[in-house]
Amino acid sequence: MTLRHFINSTDISADELRKVLQLSTASIDALGKPLAGLGAALIFEKPSNRTRHSMEMAVVQLGGHPVYTRGEEVGFDVRETVEDITKVMGGYHAILAARVFDHNIVRFWPLEFLITTS
Repeated sequence: MTLRHFINSTDISADELRKVLQLSTASIDALGKPLAGLGAALIFEKPSNRTRHSMEMAVVQLGGHPVYTRGEEVGFDVRETVEDITKVMGGYHAILAARVFDHNIVRFWPLEFLITTS
């Protein structure tokens, strides 16, 4: 399977979006544990209690291990560059997810993430 990124809604086809929506209605048991043994970095520059809890529980229910990180802990382009953060997180985690103030931050992720995982 080829590694793909879902940064914008235009990154997937209409058929793929239908499949995602179909999977969203499936029972947790029907989905299995596709994230078993894998880590998911959840970076929250823009805090949200509901989003954090829903993301953490989704990762757990799919068999993965969520790791929550506050935005100030990574300091995008302040403490470290977005590219460096992506290289480090991509080396530890199968999934990088973020809730950010500036969507352009995640636009730097795919190329760097491919470098660390290919």
